[in-house]
Amino acid sequence: MKINLGCGDERPAGFLNVDLLAGPGVDIVADLNRSPWDFADGSVEHIRAYHVFEHLTDKAATLNECYRILVPGGLLEFELPTTDGWGAWSDPQHVSYWNEDVLNYVSASRNRLVYDYGKKSGLRCNFDIEHLHTFEMRPRVVCMNVRMRKVALV
Repeated sequence: MKINLGCGDERPAGFLNVDLLAGPGVDIVADLNRSPWDFADGSVEHIRAYHVFEHLTDKAATLNECYRILVPGGLLEFELPTTDGWGAWSDPQHVSYWNEDVLNYVSASRNRLVYDYGKKSGLRCNFDIEHLHTFEMRPRVVCMNVRMRKVALV
């Protein structure tokens, strides 16, 4: 199964589309701020989440839920505005703030010291980062696009 979280108007082929509100093309209505999400452990092979994580209140819960529902080796792909530009701060609907350093908390292979500290903060996930690209979406709005794979906890 492949899921597209916070689908909005984006409906990529082959994905079940999940959003907070019912609408055309929305397959599953779900409040992603409520854990656990209504997906079985290890049931999803690919999660796509473009411009949704910054609208969720609890970063650790979001990342833990993604890890929980992904199959071993499953892919988490997301994009969002970072604190390296105005975009993260300027939209009043943004309630969590992200930048590249977040990846150190969820990837033992990237930075073991920070990863271990993240476990003390309640993170229960581990990913290998396959792709990280930052870009300017519009003047002074910096976004990051990330693809990472679920690997065993350490």
